[in-house]
Amino acid sequence: MEANPIGRGQKETSFGPNMEENESDDDYIEILHASEVARLQEINTDIAFPTGMTSFDEALLGGFTPGEVITVMGKPGHGKTSIMQSWTVSLNSAKGEENETLTSTPPPALPSIWFSYEVLPKPLWEKFVVMGASVDTPIYLPKRNKSGDSEWITEIIERGIKEYGIKLIAIDHIGFLKPPKGTYANASDAITHTVRNLKRLAVKHGLIIFLPVHVKKTTNTVMELEDIKDSAGIAQESDTVFSIERLKEKSGDFKDESRISLIKNRKTGSCCSEHVSFRFGRFYYDQEESEKRNEDEAHIKKTDIESEEEWSQK
Repeated sequence: MEANPIGRGQKETSFGPNMEENESDDDYIEILHASEVARLQEINTDIAFPTGMTSFDEALLGGFTPGEVITVMGKPGHGKTSIMQSWTVSLNSAKGEENETLTSTPPPALPSIWFSYEVLPKPLWEKFVVMGASVDTPIYLPKRNKSGDSEWITEIIERGIKEYGIKLIAIDHIGFLKPPKGTYANASDAITHTVRNLKRLAVKHGLIIFLPVHVKKTTNTVMELEDIKDSAGIAQESDTVFSIERLKEKSGDFKDESRISLIKNRKTGSCCSEHVSFRFGRFYYDQEESEKRNEDEAHIKKTDIESEEEWSQK
């Protein structure tokens, strides 16, 4: 599908709150029936933006929705930035397909802004191009990352919303951000408040925010939420958490294949995994192949459990 950029002067499809505040600053807040408050909600959470991976879209009721913080956890070099770039190109380049589960209106393209503190702009853009982006794809960057202050990040995002209709944010990565001004018990508490501030920003403006995070050294064969490095609050404040891991041959060499797992899902609680191949700088997803790999892994796991039970009974 052709790109559908939204830039200066172009009309966009609105699914989030307006920049103008309609409510007064009065302290009095009216109490209404839950159905009425739901009807008055400005962020259109009936719109879903597909990941393009079948089991994820089913578990997430169609895909990503406005007002969410999406965390991607993984070891260095395992593809956190790459999968976020892949999803960014997909969500920026074309309108999503009609989602019969939630809405009869196809969702619009999602113009994005990236705060890349690890990868320089040129190699970042070159990788976007390999993944299918072009100058018509609405992906934006600050000319330079002046700082990691939460206040500065917020200022750039809100300016991007006004000027380019930004709806998707990627911050690579959490370790470069400074918390909002305040007093915190420790570093973990500061990180929790940093993610909480991003969540508030997502809700206020109807944004989807991608946030990659590192993991601790662990003996777990499959990554879990507690493996997130630095703060348990990251998982607590996130709406959705994915893990990504490059798979290995029996020899220990890496395959051109990764397993992406949905390990936190605030919408339905349903968790699942998909397998993707990585070739020529981009991910490729085949539903049948992914299902086959999941079946193979389930069979191996079942066999290992049965072997352990037999051994324990001896």
